[in-house]
Amino acid sequence: MKPLLIDACKRKWGDTIPIVEEIRNVKCQEDCIIIGTIYKDLSLFKSILNEKVSSAFNPQLIGTQFLPKNSLHGPLSQEGDPIILEDSTTRIMIKDFKDPIVTGVVMAIRGEVRVSLHGLEW
Repeated sequence: MKPLLIDACKRKWGDTIPIVEEIRNVKCQEDCIIIGTIYKDLSLFKSILNEKVSSAFNPQLIGTQFLPKNSLHGPLSQEGDPIILEDSTTRIMIKDFKDPIVTGVVMAIRGEVRVSLHGLEW
């Protein structure tokens, strides 16, 4: 997939914009292209693992760890949930991403890294 994305990036943005091999090698405030898997934190997604951990530390929740059948119906995320791009080396938070996304898509993105209170942001 990565070679296809590299070719598409060169067609769209030309050879002058560097394509960084790994996200950990991105330099702050340098216009570049990174490739990775994008996902959105699904804050409303009910996880049976989280339910089991909660019940293990809270005796009042014992027996409630099994999710109802309708737990996967409806929205799984909220508008403010963070969007993350990651590769095999690290992950980076994507800010001001306006379009709806499908979690788990490998994509190339052009921009620059900024330092914020939450760490590095694209």
